[in-house]
Amino acid sequence: MAISFGLVEENPKSFRMQRGRKPFFTPEGKVALAFLKMYTGLSAPKLMEALNGNIHYQIFCGIRICPESQLTNYKLIDNILLELSKKLKIQEQQKNHFNSGDSRESIPNRIVSVSKPSIRPIVRGKECKTVEFGGKCNNIIIDGISFFEKLSFYAFYEGARRTIAYHWQRNLPVRRLKR
Repeated sequence: MAISFGLVEENPKSFRMQRGRKPFFTPEGKVALAFLKMYTGLSAPKLMEALNGNIHYQIFCGIRICPESQLTNYKLIDNILLELSKKLKIQEQQKNHFNSGDSRESIPNRIVSVSKPSIRPIVRGKECKTVEFGGKCNNIIIDGISFFEKLSFYAFYEGARRTIAYHWQRNLPVRRLKR
């Protein structure tokens, strides 16, 4: 997840040690801390206090805090969240949305989940749930076996995929469908 946020390179070009002080939180720990803040709903000072006292939170963030030298600067959490929001371009998206003046304007590639940034809202038009989150799949069932023909996190029309699915199933090593 730290790679998808742009905090670490997928294939580092150099194995040289970086100069300067080693950061307290690893890139993965920063993402875990942001998730912990969203999950618990605590303010930065309260989260710092909980992080100092809860070994499970420390393990989740990949750190170990000695009881004698606890963290006291809660601005550290705010700085980490600010760094992540810059990487995700959240402030830029919010500013563009505010400047447009249209509260119903759609924002392309909007981040709706910090823990799963690939998930997008899909408007389905159902009576009880107008918007759903997650993947949408088109599957075909042949002889009781289900095959995923298409899986996407963006909306698509299944009816347009019928002929594609028909030709796709003809290449499968199962009984042929009749027209």
